[in-house]
Amino acid sequence: MEFNKYYFTEEDFETTYLPKSKKEPDVIGQAVISLKGKKSEEATKLIKQLMDIKEKELELKQRKQELECSSKELCDSLFKAQDEVYTRVLETASAILTVNKASERTNVDWKGAVNEMLTVFTPSIAKQMEKILNTYTNFTKIDPKVSVKMKEGVGDFINKGINFVKKLINDIMSWGRSYDKELQNFKDRYEIQ
Repeated sequence: MEFNKYYFTEEDFETTYLPKSKKEPDVIGQAVISLKGKKSEEATKLIKQLMDIKEKELELKQRKQELECSSKELCDSLFKAQDEVYTRVLETASAILTVNKASERTNVDWKGAVNEMLTVFTPSIAKQMEKILNTYTNFTKIDPKVSVKMKEGVGDFINKGINFVKKLINDIMSWGRSYDKELQNFKDRYEIQ
């Protein structure tokens, strides 16, 4: 689904400008467009798709962390404790797992350190440090971040319920398939018909 900026007419939306903060009520911080009618429905579908992808992305990230943890545990169970300082490679018939060596990382809060140095040094040294700091400081434009949030409503409550039931059914079906396999293995092992 693609939106063309010329596709909307003034009747399709309403624009509101909100202040940046209570302290700066004259400075605009947000421009809010409220879509109406069919256009609102189309945009809601797009936003829901984005939310679904972000949710799946989070689930995949969590699953990846779980699998990485299991992989590390597998390596820990196979390798000696002193091997942790090396990159460990586990080879199977059709795959290779590599776990990087244990290491430590030192992080320095350069901004905090420089600001404290500027207060400690004499004014002339502080000015020279500030010049040097400005020479090596560059500014990069950061693309706007997209975030979505659904308004709570009866439809959303129903959708959450439906999604919960679907997930529950999928979990039960998955458990049933694994249980069927276990039963079949039991039957095969003890030659039960």
